[in-house]
Amino acid sequence: MILGDILKTGMKLAKFSNEVIAKKLREIVAAYEVKGEDRFKIRAYDNAATSVEHATEEVRDLWESGKIKELAGIGPAIADHLDELFRTGRVKHFDEVKKGLPEGMFEILGTPGIGAKNAYSLAKTLHLRKGSAKADLLRAARSGKIRGRPGFGEVSEKAILENLEKTKKDENRMSLPVAGEIARKIIDYLKKNPKVIHVDALGSLRRGTATVGDVDIAVATSNPKDVVAYFTRYPEAVETLNEGDVKGRIVLSSGRQIDLMTQKPEAYGSLLQHFTGSKNHNIHLRELAISKGLSLSEYGIRNKAGRVERFSTEEDFYKRLGLDYIPPELREDRGEVDLAAKHSLPDLIEVGDIKGDLQSHTVWSDGRATLEEMAARAKGKGYEYLGITDHQLSLETKGITAIRSEIKRRNELIEQINSSYKNFRVLNGIEILIKADRDLSYPDELLQEFDYVLAAIHTGFNQDKVRITQRITAALRNPFVKILAHPTTRLIGRRDVIDADWEEVFRVCRDEDKILEIDALPDRLDLPDILIQEAKKYGIKFAIDSDAHAVEHLDLISYGVTVARRGRLSKSDVINTLSFGKLKEVLKIKGR
Repeated sequence: MILGDILKTGMKLAKFSNEVIAKKLREIVAAYEVKGEDRFKIRAYDNAATSVEHATEEVRDLWESGKIKELAGIGPAIADHLDELFRTGRVKHFDEVKKGLPEGMFEILGTPGIGAKNAYSLAKTLHLRKGSAKADLLRAARSGKIRGRPGFGEVSEKAILENLEKTKKDENRMSLPVAGEIARKIIDYLKKNPKVIHVDALGSLRRGTATVGDVDIAVATSNPKDVVAYFTRYPEAVETLNEGDVKGRIVLSSGRQIDLMTQKPEAYGSLLQHFTGSKNHNIHLRELAISKGLSLSEYGIRNKAGRVERFSTEEDFYKRLGLDYIPPELREDRGEVDLAAKHSLPDLIEVGDIKGDLQSHTVWSDGRATLEEMAARAKGKGYEYLGITDHQLSLETKGITAIRSEIKRRNELIEQINSSYKNFRVLNGIEILIKADRDLSYPDELLQEFDYVLAAIHTGFNQDKVRITQRITAALRNPFVKILAHPTTRLIGRRDVIDADWEEVFRVCRDEDKILEIDALPDRLDLPDILIQEAKKYGIKFAIDSDAHAVEHLDLISYGVTVARRGRLSKSDVINTLSFGKLKEVLKIKGR
């Protein structure tokens, strides 16, 4: 898996989304305000930005269908600018308007307490540069260099500092795959040292949370000082902050700090449990230990006689407390301790249980690989099946006849591929748009041509709770829709979960016998684990999909499995752990 490539793909998918377009328009509003442009022009761009932010369809889709001028707030001039943006990737007029203004001002726009003119003043006087404006402004706020400048005092400086530090903290958190890749490379390096007996990631990374703050590593060794010295010589380290007898800390070229802690093999299980957390899980364990006359630490369990009992494995550590072993993904103090005491923990799904992937994309829509390439990679992973679910073609521009012809052509190609493989099948699915008016973007006469249909919201995220819920439940009641894809539409760090009545969604999903997807893309990891736990109570089944847009993205499904484990799913809860024969029955697929 090439993580840099994955993240680039994620950015590609978001390019010229409504959020990006609105940001570009807001930058012009700010530039006009600084330059003292006519207030009617400023209002026009401000209204256009607001209209784009609240649009219930993707503006690019409206442009492709020739309907962009129908969007409220988009006049002829702005429509022409957006046409240029979609055709060329930039707008000359926008460049001209921003000419002469410090580029750093546009990076700090949107920070609470900083409007257009203040952003200009700060960027100009503090020489804020593109790419480092927020970091430079944060340093200025910390050193008291903002107060005293026109329009800023001690109170406003403090407010800016607090807002920037909160933003920085949020931005410093890594997606699970990014943190996992950093840890994997370091762990692979440490494993080459013969004095390293065991090595594991710690904290939220080991628990599989959606975002990770720090990368900490644990090592079991009888030669801790030698291992720490070896760790500080990690090839990608640019600085050593600590090289002690049992602990070390290095800084990578990316600026990330990595901590290493070591423990003797006979007490390694205690250290591993202690620093995996979570905090609340460990507090619950401590309370349980106290009730038994015991006390816990990273070194072991102190018994009533005052002797510290050591544990080489976490299994033995939990057993000493009268508990079954609790997998790291469950250690969030959500009832797992009580379940472990009653021997009632679920048998969690494993990556090896997955027999196929039901959401992937090819060059037919926004993917980067051909159908043949995707099929070959899936077959190479040992899968029994791969669902190709390219996004729909535009009904307005193509028409039903042309689309039906395209579906037929794809089916013929899929049959050719299937005939060349044994014990592997490609399925012709589709990811269909749930429109703002609750309709799907294809009529039933086209949907029935596919092996199965995924329905998803891709626009109109700001609708109120009632309307969002009605959109989802209407799609679930369509007889051809089988799976609700990335249900909450979240993009981690960029877009929050939509406001839906999830209890109602789950009830309809159960009553209509529909499947909920767990999308494994790094910036989605959707359905979130908390909602998975709730949905499971309704007896709903799930599909864990990679949402792959390139062959290497098929490997992302492991992160979807991690989310499923955090949601307490077992193999039996997930339909793509089924053999192809049984999957066909669940999805009611014919003729494959």
